[in-house]
Amino acid sequence: MNENRNDIERRLRNAVDHAAPNDLDAVLDAPQKDGDLTPWPAQNPRRPFRWLPMAAAAVLALLAFVGFRNWQYGHTVASVVSLDVNPSIQMQVNRKEQVLSADPLNKEGWEVLEGMDLQGTPLTLAVNAVVGSMLQHGYFEDPGAAILISVEDQDSQRAQRLENLLNTSIGAALQNTVVHSQVVTCDAGSEAANLNSGLSVGKTALIQDIQALNGDLDFESLAALSVEELWQLRQAGAPGMPIGLGNAAAAAEQYAGTLELNSTTWKGEPELDEIPACYEIELSVYGLGKFEYKVDAYSGEILEGLSNVLRISMPLDVYENASGEVPAPSVTPPPASTAGPIGQADAEAIAYAHAGVQAADVYGLEIKLDDGVYEMEFWAGQIEYEYKISAWDGSILKAEHDASDEYSRHSETHHHGSDCISADDARSAALHHAGVSSPSAYQCETDWDDGRCIYQIEFDCNGIEYEYEIDGQTGAVLKAEQDR
Repeated sequence: MNENRNDIERRLRNAVDHAAPNDLDAVLDAPQKDGDLTPWPAQNPRRPFRWLPMAAAAVLALLAFVGFRNWQYGHTVASVVSLDVNPSIQMQVNRKEQVLSADPLNKEGWEVLEGMDLQGTPLTLAVNAVVGSMLQHGYFEDPGAAILISVEDQDSQRAQRLENLLNTSIGAALQNTVVHSQVVTCDAGSEAANLNSGLSVGKTALIQDIQALNGDLDFESLAALSVEELWQLRQAGAPGMPIGLGNAAAAAEQYAGTLELNSTTWKGEPELDEIPACYEIELSVYGLGKFEYKVDAYSGEILEGLSNVLRISMPLDVYENASGEVPAPSVTPPPASTAGPIGQADAEAIAYAHAGVQAADVYGLEIKLDDGVYEMEFWAGQIEYEYKISAWDGSILKAEHDASDEYSRHSETHHHGSDCISADDARSAALHHAGVSSPSAYQCETDWDDGRCIYQIEFDCNGIEYEYEIDGQTGAVLKAEQDR
């Protein structure tokens, strides 16, 4: 009985052991499931993560790199922008398009930048400020004034974008001034050398382009020219060395006989890309008015203009200037036997006699007195004549004629204009075409082209300028332009 009882207890003990095994290590190492409220205490705590120091070092390195890149973007020169008029100014710009420095390259540049601190200023704002200062100093008042924008950058796409941006911005601010722009492909760091030479990277590149076209042209002589002269010279293929605006003005004054007058001023502009290449000079002589000249750009020869303008008016009080001085005329007064100034009728008679036509056969006459010269155009038969007659002595300064067989109407018909529509009809045709009923300003002129009557009409409406040419015989619109 006892033996059976002991056997039963042994079997029961084995059954319990199998139902709940004594495996504490396995239980402690088993992963916990969601919903366990209290974790088992670890008997063997794990060692700290070995990758934490390496991750921290990587983060610090990344932060240092980002900080260096930001510093580099803000302090490293990415682009060099130069502005050339007569003042030359050069700006160093970072990748954020902020100005690091604005450097004047000549005396005029110092005057323009006086009192301005552009460091850290966005490029477009800095350029607008410089252009505004140039305007205040009067650098865009001359008819031949131009500005050259140059961008140097190793990143060609960025350079092109900056060039377009600045060209648009400056062009909007200087609507009556010629704006040139270019991308300069110089080596990085060339701005330092140009700062020492007094030339911007833009003007230097322009001169180098011209020398590539004509190696005989001297660098220093080219550097003395204005940016507009250089630009036109490059466009013309650089056939030679121009005499320069100053020398052209002196040649005009010499021809006009006003070099000794301190009351004479001049304005001029180059036309080097025309044929013949020339300088257009306007002399303003106190008491006499304005006189226009064309001077050959390479020889200095006077191509057009009135000589010895002091002969037009002889009283000395005319030449008295504001200081009370009476400058001596540079020409000898004409002798008493010389004929005096002529009238319009005399100028017409001289032109008709030279052309070999009768006054009765002339039609479409247009004549005006300008700078001591009678300028006239007229038709006789099927030939158009153009004359310039000196108002002083009646000498013929210019005589041209152009024959045409396109129109064979009788000259008397043109003279009386019996087959031409009226100016009011031409005006109505232009306004109807433009869809305008009440222009704010209106101007109408009659012109003759190969014997054909043409009305030239200009008017403004709602801020738009209209320009029309109306056929004088049919009323057809020959030309229609709008300018906002």
